[in-house]
Amino acid sequence: MGAGKTTVGRLLAARLDRPHLDLDEEITTQIGCSIQHFFENEGEQAFRQLETALLTEMIQQEAVLSTGGGIIIRPENRQLLAKEKVIYLAATPEVFLTRIQSDEKNKRPLAVEKTADELTALYLERQAWYEATAQLTILTDNKTPAVIVSEIIQEMGDDL
Repeated sequence: MGAGKTTVGRLLAARLDRPHLDLDEEITTQIGCSIQHFFENEGEQAFRQLETALLTEMIQQEAVLSTGGGIIIRPENRQLLAKEKVIYLAATPEVFLTRIQSDEKNKRPLAVEKTADELTALYLERQAWYEATAQLTILTDNKTPAVIVSEIIQEMGDDL
């Protein structure tokens, strides 16, 4: 949450001349309501099942795919992602909390429900999975999306 996955994904896709796919946007299209509304009415488990089904479909396309931060919690998602070129956009808790709080369209169900300490604990729980799944980790603190994209291209080179 708050690492810049969608923004950086769009810019990276443009630089690579590839389509950009956003898993959360596709989920919203499929369910016909906000993710927050879906969480409230159907629960996190139903959301995670839909997320896995759409990941399975979308990962097969030749595109830059942005996912939500919770994608990593299901083992089947980690297995799918491990076969791909995964870039982990890391942010320190201080930075992602500031970004989440300043996000006017904050529609992150977990961010609405949890305190800053709980969100930090959630990030720390997931951090090892993020790192283990990614081929490249980029710290996004104090960097513009354009700088992050340049770093990704420089580090990944022809592997993209």
